[in-house]
Amino acid sequence: MLTHEPRATSHNPQVDQQRTKDNPKPKIQNLKSKTLVRCQITQVYFADVSDRQIEAYVATGEPLNCAGCFALEGKGGLFVEKLEGCHSNVIGLSLPLLRQMLADMEYDIADFW
Repeated sequence: MLTHEPRATSHNPQVDQQRTKDNPKPKIQNLKSKTLVRCQITQVYFADVSDRQIEAYVATGEPLNCAGCFALEGKGGLFVEKLEGCHSNVIGLSLPLLRQMLADMEYDIADFW
C-alpha cells in the first residue's frame, strides 16, 4: 500500500501559505499579474462513413450536445480512424497542457492530489 504525505513546502510560496494542518491541499490564487494562453492542436482523421451512418448517428442526439459534433468517448469514436496529438484535448481539455501550464505558474500538479 502506498501512502502520500503532502510535502511541507512546494515551489510556490503562495501554495505554502495556503496549507494548514486541516487543509494540506493548495488552492490556486487568482494571479492577475500573470496570464497564460496556450493552445493544443490535435488532428482527428475520420473514416469514410455512409450518409445512412451519419443520419443514424445524428438521430442518437449525441453529436448535438458536444463541440465538434462528435463524442470521441461515445458513439462518434467509432468513426475515428486515428488521432495525431493529445486525445484528452479532443475530449475537452488537454491534461498534459494543463500540467505544463500549472508548472509555468510554479504549481506542482502533485500538490493537488
